[in-house]
Amino acid sequence: MNAEQQYIELFSQTEAMICKHSAEVLNAPRAAAFADFERIGFPTRKMEKYKYTDVSKYFEPDFGLNLNRLAIPVNPYEVFKCDVPNMSTALYFVVNDAFYDKALPKSRLPEGVIFGSLKEVARQHPELVKKYRVINTHKGFHRIEWVEAQAAVETRDENGKPLTSLLSF
Repeated sequence: MNAEQQYIELFSQTEAMICKHSAEVLNAPRAAAFADFERIGFPTRKMEKYKYTDVSKYFEPDFGLNLNRLAIPVNPYEVFKCDVPNMSTALYFVVNDAFYDKALPKSRLPEGVIFGSLKEVARQHPELVKKYRVINTHKGFHRIEWVEAQAAVETRDENGKPLTSLLSF
C-alpha cells in the first residue's frame, strides 16, 4: 500500500475519533481538506517546489499515531527543571504529540498570551482560531496540516494584536 492510501484509509476509519478529540473550529475544514488529499495526494517531484523532495517517502512508515489521545504516563516537570540562576521561567511541555496540561506552571503569563493545546485554545477561543488560522488552498496541498494539528502557540501585544500567527508543532 502506498503512503497516500495508508493515510486515506486511516482517516476514513478514524475520522469520528479524530473529530471527537478536537474542536469544531478545527473539524470544520477537515472534509474539504480530506477530499483535496484524496483527489491530489502528496506533492510530487513533478512540482517545482518539491522537485528535490519525495514527500510521500516521509509518510511511508507507520508512526503509530495517538489518535485516541491516550495519556503518556510521564510528568516532564519531574524530569526537567530549568535551574538557571536569576531567570524567571514558565515551562510548558509537549510530550510526544500532546500538550502536557496535568501540572502547568503557577506563574501568570503576560496579558494576551495564550498557551495550550490547539484543541483547548480552539474550544476556549474559536474566534481567534478562525481569525488567525491559515488554510492555504493552493492546489489543495497545505490543507492536510489541519487534519493532524494538535498544539499551538499564540502571542498578542497589549492591544490584542497578534505578535505571531498560530504556530502548530
